[in-house]
Amino acid sequence: MAGSRIKSKLATTWSRSTSRARSLPDFISIGTQKGGTTSLYHYLQQHPEIEMSTKKELHYFNLNYDKALSWYKSFFPFTFDKSKITGEITPAYMFHPLVAQRIKTDLHNVKFIVLLRNPVDRAYSAYKMNVSLGVDKLGSFQKAVERELELNILDAHRGDNYSYERHNYFYLERSLYAKQLQKWFAVFDHDDFYIIQSELFFKEPMAHLYEIQEFLNVSPFEIKNLKVSNKGNEGNMSKDLRDYLNEYFKESIVELNALLNKNFSWN
Repeated sequence: MAGSRIKSKLATTWSRSTSRARSLPDFISIGTQKGGTTSLYHYLQQHPEIEMSTKKELHYFNLNYDKALSWYKSFFPFTFDKSKITGEITPAYMFHPLVAQRIKTDLHNVKFIVLLRNPVDRAYSAYKMNVSLGVDKLGSFQKAVERELELNILDAHRGDNYSYERHNYFYLERSLYAKQLQKWFAVFDHDDFYIIQSELFFKEPMAHLYEIQEFLNVSPFEIKNLKVSNKGNEGNMSKDLRDYLNEYFKESIVELNALLNKNFSWN
């Protein structure tokens, strides 16, 4: 046990000390949480012209921005091989109000990949994840929804941009995709984004991976292992709650389709 800790510490020290010679990402998948980004990370790892960060979800631009850029770069490969591009995936980035401008300040010519899942399913899946991690102990998704609606009023009153509660318990707001993407489009061009409905992505993953490869300007490459990662058994919510949430997200989906000039449809 002690030996493994020493090795880990030495590896971290080595990565930090060589950060000047390491890449910054050419692309980032910024979301959405519980939208399939773990699978995307493993798919892109298999491409011979793509180097992913050594760990998924670095959370540099949202939770670790007080650390030096050298800390961030320590998770990326060396710059010696110019034939490869580099990427990272932190699905919480899309939701944080300050991340877009931070990336604009620190990175150059970066592209973005976005997977958008059925907003009701995404919210429920995020709740179930937090329950499994011991983060949310309220007891039911119904109570979690009611708590969020109350917290949203409190946050608006005191002007919090990104409270602890917003990060952990705002399941519905994370699924208001148009509201989030509007902030990103205020900083970056629409052409910098590849945005796909998660359900369509997993229905024909290789077809969309070829599109992503073209978007990233890498050679077409067939991904052999298309196993879906991090897929949980989430169970079912009540019909009444699902009907309520379908109505809750209806206007946001209309706004999303107008914003993207697409036809995202979720039942």
